[in-house]
Amino acid sequence: MTGTGSHTAVTQSHQAHADFVRNAHTPLAHGQTAYVRRGATDIRSDLFLGHTRADNRGDKIFPVHGRDSNLHLLISQPDSISQCRSQVYNNCSMDTLGKRVTHARELKGLTQLELAKRVGVSAQTINFVENGRNKGTKHLLAIAKALGVSATWLDSGKGSMTEVSLRPIEVWEDEEQLAQSGEYIFLPELSVRPSAGPGAQVWHVDTAGQRQAFTAKWARRMSIDPACAATMVVSGDSMEPRLLDGDSIVVDYCQNDTIIDGKVYVLVINDEVKVKRLFKAIGGGLIIRSDNPDKNTHPDLNVRAEEMMHVRIVGRVVAVCGGI
Repeated sequence: MTGTGSHTAVTQSHQAHADFVRNAHTPLAHGQTAYVRRGATDIRSDLFLGHTRADNRGDKIFPVHGRDSNLHLLISQPDSISQCRSQVYNNCSMDTLGKRVTHARELKGLTQLELAKRVGVSAQTINFVENGRNKGTKHLLAIAKALGVSATWLDSGKGSMTEVSLRPIEVWEDEEQLAQSGEYIFLPELSVRPSAGPGAQVWHVDTAGQRQAFTAKWARRMSIDPACAATMVVSGDSMEPRLLDGDSIVVDYCQNDTIIDGKVYVLVINDEVKVKRLFKAIGGGLIIRSDNPDKNTHPDLNVRAEEMMHVRIVGRVVAVCGGI
């Protein structure tokens, strides 16, 4: 990381499917840089880039600079409900303590007996609570803890079903100190530009510029080799809904000699940088496809084998980091 001032890493745990988002404002002095960990909902794996959504998620560290008056953190409260997903909890017909206990227990996959054992009461006590025979219970806190839900929500139905769990703030003086922890990898920016003449390199990795940090655990799970990976920003809407304008993508530039059908690649064709889904065509050609369903605006491009000299594959997109 270049620049002056101290560097602070602010970590915030997220869980999937946030329905409730609130803003927290943390002052950040001018000249400081903060590494902000964004949650799992922001990392969409290469499987997500395919035709099927997947649940491979990870953490990413976003650098935020002190030129802004405030550091804005998005804190997500997780949605752990199923049939009521994308609805406010209060609107899910859980207007009694018993219904809320039943709902949370079923989501947890517990029987009344199993919940009773965790709470330290009889199964009959849990049955009475769920059936409304006990309008209230002195075991409320123990039941909430056993179910992993908010005691306030369980008692009144107000607020979120689960509570945000905050991890302690971790502070590093500089990027090297953060890297030495072994918990993070740093990916440089991939710069792609038109070239002059056949065979000329059309891209380079900016090792001296701003680098983005990711958790090493996530990188290993995604089989991302830091020696072969870099980031770049998506421009335009041709790959919506899977890639949005402004998304930061991770590109494996070692995967540029063999095309895997249906995967997303960064390529240069006719001196234009594109992020597209590629398919091999009969006879050695290539089908270059946008994910955007509007084919009047984003039609397929069919490249014949004799035209492949005009196409240069930079690398395969293996992950995308988007906003909430």
